[in-house]
Amino acid sequence: MPTAAAPKGQLVELLLKDESTYGTAPSGDYQKTLIYDDSLVDLSPQEDDPIMGDADHNSRDMTTPQPGLKQGITGSLTVPLDLNHAWFWLKGAFGTPASSGAGDYTHTFTSGGEVLPHRTLEAKRASAIFLQRTGCLVNSIGGSMARAGGYARMTVGVLGKKESKITATGGGTPPAILARDPLLAVLGVLKIDAVAAADIISIDWEYNNRATPQDYLGDAEGYPTGHDLDDMATFSGTIRARFRTAALYDQAKAGTPFAMELLWQRTSVRSFSLQAPVVRFDPIGLPVTGPGRIEQSFNFRAEQSSSAAMLSAVLKNGTAAAAYA
Repeated sequence: MPTAAAPKGQLVELLLKDESTYGTAPSGDYQKTLIYDDSLVDLSPQEDDPIMGDADHNSRDMTTPQPGLKQGITGSLTVPLDLNHAWFWLKGAFGTPASSGAGDYTHTFTSGGEVLPHRTLEAKRASAIFLQRTGCLVNSIGGSMARAGGYARMTVGVLGKKESKITATGGGTPPAILARDPLLAVLGVLKIDAVAAADIISIDWEYNNRATPQDYLGDAEGYPTGHDLDDMATFSGTIRARFRTAALYDQAKAGTPFAMELLWQRTSVRSFSLQAPVVRFDPIGLPVTGPGRIEQSFNFRAEQSSSAAMLSAVLKNGTAAAAYA
């Protein structure tokens, strides 16, 4: 008996396109991009129904549930920190960038925007199974920086309206997928006040829009009617460092602000950086957990100044903004 073919993640495809109307899948040709994993789910948990007087068999067993609130799409995607493909997720998190250059391009995304795109994400699972996720908003992007093998990755947190299973793609005829241009994970550098910091073991970081689903009435199926950006966005994380001097400890204790940059750079015109002009460490102690070398961990948080946004994401690549339209 021959083996049977079955759907595999290797053949999964992800298409996306910005929506002009929230929750309505756009027509036309979508863009294709790359992912490592997809954990998005449309949640609608059932709830207990404490009704009395129904025709039940006994008083102990669970009864028929009542429909739960449709929470919409939640979850995350893991994507490559790729110079050509990161643009899609940075636009989702920050909005349209300021782009410049010819041949070598610089795309600068800035936090603080009040208008972010909703988009449709279409995930192919098999030849006739496509999951169409509408009303999707990039709520967060995050990642880590450490001496590691392989390529750098980024986690994209998503909020959305609804997932529907369709039997044929709604993405039209996508243009050829952009060439891969990944960044090695080991390229990461932390700069404090424009100087590369020494003895850094790892950094975990996250930019969070802190969006919330709207609880308005009006959707015929009970799904969220949109997303609100009522809470302030944050850029925060944790830095692990080998303890050699008290410089970082003193900076944390004093609450002294500093400029911070997370940089992945291959050349002067091929790089990605996160630039926060005003950052503070939370005050910490200096615990010792054994006879070995001492480590210290710092939680950091960024803030806006009177003249600059909290965070800028600067992407330098060889792809013009028009190629992403």
